Formats: sequence, structure tokens, C-alpha cells
Amino acid sequence: MGAMGQRRRRFWYRISPKWLLSDLILENFAWKKFISSNISTGQIPLWNSNNFAGSPFLASGQHSAYYPFSILFLILPLAKAYGWYTVSQLWLAGVLAYFFARVLRQRRSSAAVSGLIFQGSGFLLVSSAVFPMIIGAAVWLPLLLACIEMIIRNASNPQKQAGRSLGRCSDRLR
Repeated sequence: MGAMGQRRRRFWYRISPKWLLSDLILENFAWKKFISSNISTGQIPLWNSNNFAGSPFLASGQHSAYYPFSILFLILPLAKAYGWYTVSQLWLAGVLAYFFARVLRQRRSSAAVSGLIFQGSGFLLVSSAVFPMIIGAAVWLPLLLACIEMIIRNASNPQKQAGRSLGRCSDRLR
């Protein structure tokens, strides 16, 4: 690498906002700790008095307290819960991408590759470390797309209802 390249690299290294990422991680950690401490004492965490003069807590959705997989943060120690939460979300991403590929009539091997590629994508891997609430929403995209695909397929046949076709979703996995 030339001298100009080294100078450019040092410049970007100095001004890169690494503290922003640590801020997000610490903020999510504080939210999860606040939720688990309130639930363990039998209180509903409606109000966060630790934030300046206080602010509504459950009214903002970023903490993901209502997300079903967030139960891991209540039953496990926080450090382990983050690991198991990430594993469960990446596993769910792969399974739902496999399902979507099967709805698109791909072979099992192709659908398995689709699932592995989606769950190993950079977006999901980075989001799992920094934005647990974003990975919790993004993993459901393949299921949503599969449902839309099945509804559109059955829209041409008025005899079949969308609900019936969605009920047969498990048939596509075979």
C-alpha cells in the first residue's frame, strides 16, 4: 500500500464513529436489564424513571419486550440470553427462508442453500450483534413473502380462499 493509501486509511480510522456501535449495544443491554428487573419484581415496565425525568417505556417499541423470543431475556442471564436469542433468530431466518423457497417450488437442496444464504447474510449477522430488535423483525420477511405468494397464486382461482391456502403451508415443506 502506498503512502497515500496509508494516510487515507489512518484518516478514516481516526474519524470512524466506533463509539456509536458501543452506544447501541449498551442501550439494548440496559433496556433488557430494565425489563427483566421490573418483571422479576412483579411490575410492568410502563415508565422508565432512569431516563432524565422519566419517559414512557412500553410505548416505544425498540426494546422488543412484546416479541415472543424476548422471553429468553427473562429466563436466562443477560449474557447467555443474547447468545441464545441470536442463535434462535438465525435458525428461524434459515427455516423461514427454506419455507419461502419451497413455496416458490424450489427443490429441497436449493431451498436449503437459500436458507443458509439468508441466515448467513451480512445484514442478519451484523444486526444480531448490534440491533436485536431489527433482526427480530427481519427474520419474518420470508414468511411474509411466502404468504403473499400463496395469496396471489390463489387469487386467480376464486373457489379457493386465501385462508385455506395458508393453512396448507406445511404441505409445501415436503
